[in-house]
Formats: sequence, C-alpha cells, structure tokens
Amino acid sequence: MADSASHGQLDRPSYPAAEAGRLVGLTATRVRRWLSGYGFTYGDTVRHQPPVLQRGGAASTYASFLDLVDLLFVKRFLDHGVSLQRVRRALDEAHGILGTRHFARQTFGAPSVLGRGVKTANIHDLFVAENQDLGAVRAWLRLDG
Repeated sequence: MADSASHGQLDRPSYPAAEAGRLVGLTATRVRRWLSGYGFTYGDTVRHQPPVLQRGGAASTYASFLDLVDLLFVKRFLDHGVSLQRVRRALDEAHGILGTRHFARQTFGAPSVLGRGVKTANIHDLFVAENQDLGAVRAWLRLDG
C-alpha cells in the first residue's frame, strides 16, 4: 500500500486545464468549470454553479492525478446518458457516505460485485469485473434508480 507521501503526490494539482482536457477528452473550458464552478446569467439574475468535483483546499484550475480519474468517471457517466444533475447528486451523496473526495482512492467492501466474486473493489475494479459494462457498475452503485 502506498504511503501518505505518495498519496499527496496523487492529489497535487499538476495538470493545467488544457492538458487535463486533452488527457480525459474534455475541453479546457469544461475542465475549468467542473473544477472551479462558474457563473451564468439567468434573466436579470447572476447565478453561480459550484464545481462538479468537490476537492477541498484552495480552488485551482489545475487538476491532480486523482482529479483526472474523477473527471473520467463523470465524463463516462455523461457519455452513457446520466445527466450532470444526477451525477452531482450521486457525487454529493457518495462523499457523505464514503467521506472521501476521490473515487480512485476509495475501496468498497462488498460480498461480491453482481455475483462475480470481487470481494473489495474500487471504481476501476468494478468496471473491469463487470466486463467494462458501465451500466452494470451504475446499477451496482444504484445510480440508475
């Protein structure tokens, strides 16, 4: 298991928005919006949308390695038809339950993953165990209901 120093490296903002976007297949603008939030005008009212990824610490448009994993996580759910509003709610609920900001760091203790015998898995392990079927992972995480 990695020590706390290496965990700090994984969580250190190192990738500018343009580079993070290139790596995960998003525009730099979308990466900045998902990492830092954004303002918009609705009628005569200026509103603020919070970041999609709640990272803690000072706001930065630079992404850490763990942010890249989480950006990919969010992007894949959107690619498969889950609305951003639903993803936000799921991330907020998961943060409250799991007590962590990054899914890449979290393990899930489960008797099995849909009968495949995976005893403990992180999001990547769930994805692999379900033959890269995001729908099965969404069902396991109860994001469809």
